[in-house]
Amino acid sequence: MHLRYKSFSPVLFIISLFFIILSGTKVFSATAYIDAVGFTFSETSVTLEGSVTIKYKDSLAYADRAIAYLNDEDDVSYAQLFGNVIYKFEKHTLQASEMTINFEKDDSFFINSYAVEKYKTKNKNEVNVKIWSANTNKPIDKDYIISKDVKITTCQDCVTYFLIANKVTVYPDKFLIARNVVMTLFNVPVFYFPFYFQNLSEEDKSPFKVDIKYENDKIGVGVNINNVFENKSFLNYKQVFTNDLKNHKLTQTSSFKYGMPIGPGNLFLNAELTDTSFNKFETAYEFITKATPSATEVSKLSYTYQPASSAETLYFYIPTYVTPYGELRNITSFLNWTNRNFNNATFLKLNSQAFQLKYKTSSISLSSLKIDLSSTESNVPIDKAWQSKRASVGLDGKYYFYSGETSLSGKYSYNLSAIKNELKTDTFDIKNLLLNQIKLFSFRNGPFYLNSGLKTTVEFDYINMLRVPAQKTYLSKTQLEGAVAPSLNAELWIFNFGLKALELKKVLVNSYTPASTDSFSYNDYIGYKLSLFDGFLYSSMRFDRQFELKDILQDTAMSNIYLFPQRVFSRITDNSSLTALSVETENSLNLFGTSNNLKTVTKMDLSDKNNFYPDLTNIKLTAKFNFGFTHLSEMDYKHSRDELDRLRESFQNFDIFTMPQKLYDFLKPHSTFVTNTETLNFNRNYLSSKYKLYFGKESFQDMIPESLTEYVFYISGNKIFGKLETKDKSNYIDFTLKFLEQNSLYSFGIGLNYNVKNEYLKSSFILESFDQKEFLTAALTYDLKNNILDITSLKLQKRIICWTVYSDIYFKMIPEFQIKELSIKFFINDIPEKNIEAGTKGIKFNMF
Repeated sequence: MHLRYKSFSPVLFIISLFFIILSGTKVFSATAYIDAVGFTFSETSVTLEGSVTIKYKDSLAYADRAIAYLNDEDDVSYAQLFGNVIYKFEKHTLQASEMTINFEKDDSFFINSYAVEKYKTKNKNEVNVKIWSANTNKPIDKDYIISKDVKITTCQDCVTYFLIANKVTVYPDKFLIARNVVMTLFNVPVFYFPFYFQNLSEEDKSPFKVDIKYENDKIGVGVNINNVFENKSFLNYKQVFTNDLKNHKLTQTSSFKYGMPIGPGNLFLNAELTDTSFNKFETAYEFITKATPSATEVSKLSYTYQPASSAETLYFYIPTYVTPYGELRNITSFLNWTNRNFNNATFLKLNSQAFQLKYKTSSISLSSLKIDLSSTESNVPIDKAWQSKRASVGLDGKYYFYSGETSLSGKYSYNLSAIKNELKTDTFDIKNLLLNQIKLFSFRNGPFYLNSGLKTTVEFDYINMLRVPAQKTYLSKTQLEGAVAPSLNAELWIFNFGLKALELKKVLVNSYTPASTDSFSYNDYIGYKLSLFDGFLYSSMRFDRQFELKDILQDTAMSNIYLFPQRVFSRITDNSSLTALSVETENSLNLFGTSNNLKTVTKMDLSDKNNFYPDLTNIKLTAKFNFGFTHLSEMDYKHSRDELDRLRESFQNFDIFTMPQKLYDFLKPHSTFVTNTETLNFNRNYLSSKYKLYFGKESFQDMIPESLTEYVFYISGNKIFGKLETKDKSNYIDFTLKFLEQNSLYSFGIGLNYNVKNEYLKSSFILESFDQKEFLTAALTYDLKNNILDITSLKLQKRIICWTVYSDIYFKMIPEFQIKELSIKFFINDIPEKNIEAGTKGIKFNMF
């Protein structure tokens, strides 16, 4: 049976065993509802057993057992809860062994309580702040909690440190303040603070923050206070004291910022002063224009006055303005003046991206928009500042319309600039492409396969640009270009051949444009693929030609239309119209567990139409072996006509004994190099070496001036990895070797950097955890030429469960030991901004 009641008397409870509700008396400000599985009652109390729930105002309390005490009017004055007590209010939870709720005083009291508050670091990582206390008081209607005999920690698992305080006041989601605090590390007291502050909101909204540092003979203390009032107005106050001990000078800098909500934003009053002199007064109105989970953008309208210089500033800024079609960004206006003369004037500046109007698969967009209206003169009145302005407008856009096999796309741009109302640039440019692609037919009969397609394009380009700014004379250019490109591909047994692209272009231009040419290009290929044992042999050759067909289509008379194919054929066969020719070959051989591929692309020199010579050839060779080895070579070879002529003469005077040497001399590129990559993979082991091999060099350093070798080896579960790098003709050598034992969390390594030319050696010792949060590095440098051991460094970062200690030391060994720089930092793992740092530069205390 469940009992549910609000302030009841035993007599009325007997009348209704299941559900009794009475009107509240004058003593109580709200109704209390209590649920329980079982109950017993006497004249002065009611005992509730099993799954007790008390709902009072906006809070809930749960317990295994409870006793509700009655006053003289038979109303519940207070209740005691025992066993697994859980108290929830808003988004917070308190756990305790016992709890007392006083309904007459709207108060609650806990014994042996435990609570977890949340805190967000600068990196937006959420950290749990755990709080234990012997007894805690929580007024029902108040937003604070008062605890005594308290322990606080941020350790997640194994607790290594506590902050022990006599009294702690917690403002949930805001901050906590502790008094008489002792920090213990492994139960050993290490620090004492008269008071301690912990932010419970985001770091940048911290209600209270103190920075203490001693550096360069200066003591600095900074206090930052943020407070939100009941009317939602807020105040940010910052005070910084700096005591220059060397010059015996004390400086204080103060700033305050008061804000109040008005409409969709906040109105701010801001002031800064140094000692007794005001630096700045500012009035600003800020409002949020865009909010995302990752960032919040704030717009601002402000007026600033600087008394020292009598300078005034009016500033307007909207980071993002969202419209139904896109966003306008960085809308800015900035005016700065002194005694009514403007020093700097930016009347309007903005840009836009992805300003788009879309319908199904079609769209038109403004890819980029930039507007800039700024004054080019300073110390002038506002009317002259406007007359001397620099105006700049630039936009770029594109569009795409699609329907079936046809699409229309294009780009457009407009640029205008003027200085002092004098036009400098005025250009409009648009490019369009109409594309149609269709598949003509496809046919297959046994080993024969044939397919064909047709690609038709029409391009229209128009540009209108300012030619003579003073006379506003424009130069326009119009170009219409049409092209038809059919393709034909065929396969027969092991052979494949066809026309990959056959393209005919016709260009029409206006009278302002220099004479253009028509062009005709096609790409044909032939090849075969032959299965051989367990592998195959594949070879193909592709020719890419382009012809200039100037004046072919100028005669449009019907009587000459039948002569068009003949005129085109004659231009192709005599090579007089050939403008570009390239030959691409590919040969592949997979046999006996190897895969070999050789690709070449040769561009021909067409300066002599009667004799074509290779100009530049790109060669790429890949060889793969089944046991995990891969070789890759790539090079560009610049041909020489003299070498080709000599090779041709060698073939004409063929001699089997001298031919190999002649062929080698021809292939030997004296001024080029080949890039090689050797890779070996077996199981999890890996070895890779990349180097450039220069031909025609005598010494090894000149042949291979630089290389990089990386390796990973696993031996009995242990990992050995590192690299060997050489640079500057092997004058610089960098070697790293690391060892990671099986099931170990740390890797051990050594590093050597050797400068051969300067005889300079640097050695390093490395101990590093897998997550790089713990490490030890030691380095020393040795001048072999002068026998001098120079600056040595030692860096250590070690996690001590919830804490991390970091030390960094630079020292000299010769001629005598000398510490050049020393720094030791101690910080909490989850809250690195909570730290204490000391060293040769000074002391920094950032625990508040």
